[in-house]
Amino acid sequence: VMLTGDNTRAAIAVATTLGLDEVCAELLPEDKLRHVSALVEKHQTVAMVGDGINDAPALARATVGIAMGGIGSDAALQAAGVHTVLLTGDHAASAAALARQVGIEDIRASLLPADKLRIVHELAAQYGPVAMVGDGINDAPALAAADLGMAMGGGTDVAAAAAGIVLLRSEPWAVVAALDIARRTRRRIRLNLVLATVYNLAGVPLAAFGVLTPVIAGAAMAASSVSVVTSALLLARWRPASPPKSLIVK
Repeated sequence: VMLTGDNTRAAIAVATTLGLDEVCAELLPEDKLRHVSALVEKHQTVAMVGDGINDAPALARATVGIAMGGIGSDAALQAAGVHTVLLTGDHAASAAALARQVGIEDIRASLLPADKLRIVHELAAQYGPVAMVGDGINDAPALAAADLGMAMGGGTDVAAAAAGIVLLRSEPWAVVAALDIARRTRRRIRLNLVLATVYNLAGVPLAAFGVLTPVIAGAAMAASSVSVVTSALLLARWRPASPPKSLIVK
C-alpha cells in the first residue's frame, strides 16, 4: 500500500511505476498512522518505509519502520561477508521497492511457506550455514530448518518458538548486532581454549618432573582460571554498532 501526502494524480503515477495496486493519497501524518495502526491491530506484519518527518508516527507504529537513505543493515552484513536474500510472500513490485531501501539485491517474491523452506535448503547447499530472519507464521518452517533461526520480537509466537534466537528489537540492525556478538563470543571461546591448553601443556610436565613445587603448581592453576575468566569478561565491553544517522530503524 502506498501512503503519501502528495496529490492523487502524482501518487497514482508513482504507484503505477512501482507496480503498487493500492494508493492512499493526500494524507496527513495522523492519517498514515491510522492506516498502519489498523493493520497492526489485525495482527499483520507491517513494514513501513518513509523519508520525512510526516512519516515518523507511522514508522514508530509499524512492526518494522525503515527511514530511507544512508548505508543500511544489508551493507553491514555484506561487509562481514554475509550474502543476504529477501524471501517474501508479497508480490515482486513491493518486494523490490523494500529491497532497494534496505540494499538487498537477491529477491525471491510471491513465496509460500514451502517455497521459503525449499530455498533455505538450496542456499545451505550453495553457500553453507544459513541464518533465517522472520516474524510470521509463514516463516516458521524456514526458521526451524535454518542453521540459525532469528525471530523478530514483534512477530508471532509461532515464529519465536521455531527460531533459535528472538531479537528483542524488531529492526534489521539487531540482526547485525546478533551476528557480531556471536562471532566475537566464538573467537573468545577459542582463545580461552588456547590459554587453558598452553597452561596445561607447560605446567603438567614440569610438575610431573618435580620442577614445580605443589605451591607453584597450584598458583599456576589458579592463574589459568583467572586468565580465562578475565578473557571472557572482556566481552562485557562489547556494544552493538549503531545504525548510521541517516538510517533510522524502529
